[in-house]
Amino acid sequence: MTNVYQNRTRRINFLLFGFLLLASVAYGQRYTHFTLWSRVQVKKEFNDRWDVFGEFHYRRQSNYHHGRYNLLDSPFLNAVRLVGSYHTGAWTFQLNPSFFYSHSLLGREEDFNVPAGGEWRFAAYAEWECAWNRLTLRLRPGYEYRLLERNGYVPTGRARFRVQGRYAVGERAEWVLSTEPMLNVGPNAVPVPFNQNQAYTGLDLDLLDWLGLEVGYLYVFRQRRTVVEFDNEHALNVQVKIQM
Repeated sequence: MTNVYQNRTRRINFLLFGFLLLASVAYGQRYTHFTLWSRVQVKKEFNDRWDVFGEFHYRRQSNYHHGRYNLLDSPFLNAVRLVGSYHTGAWTFQLNPSFFYSHSLLGREEDFNVPAGGEWRFAAYAEWECAWNRLTLRLRPGYEYRLLERNGYVPTGRARFRVQGRYAVGERAEWVLSTEPMLNVGPNAVPVPFNQNQAYTGLDLDLLDWLGLEVGYLYVFRQRRTVVEFDNEHALNVQVKIQM
């Protein structure tokens, strides 16, 4: 009886969360942002199984005081990330430490008073890949252990699950389409599980044997801690890839 009661309680909680999320999305306050996500990646392959790459992230955002569409107006985020990868068969496993320094998205007057803060992030991912002719499907679940700077560094966690399709266009280009929902999880998870979803489409180009460029559009739907406020972020994504 105890297990039956627990299962019923979980179902009720899940349905209640779904109802509250749908209601808050329908009636909540939304803020629109235009941003630039840029990244430089330097990668070194040791053999068929092992590689490592480092990344520098630089992001800017619009400021509605100066015009909605100027995505270079205000600082948004700087970050450095180191990723180690192990490949075996259809699977790739990754571990990466990173540090982010970010500013609040500017959607309301109160956001201008939120101090910028740092975040140490330690993540683990497992990606499965399957290819059919020109189409490649990748599924990547992952977990991030995050130390957020809030009167000291407070630990929390986030689960991610990316579904990505890549379609070869010629010999040196791929069209990329993906979606990645994220959930707040322990430790110290907030009461509302949903964090954000990132939907992306872009073109990945091999310019030279050692140089690549990816350009695309990213839409981020993010829920604020108030539960009834949301950010709609429209981002230009630009990534330069260097192969050593």
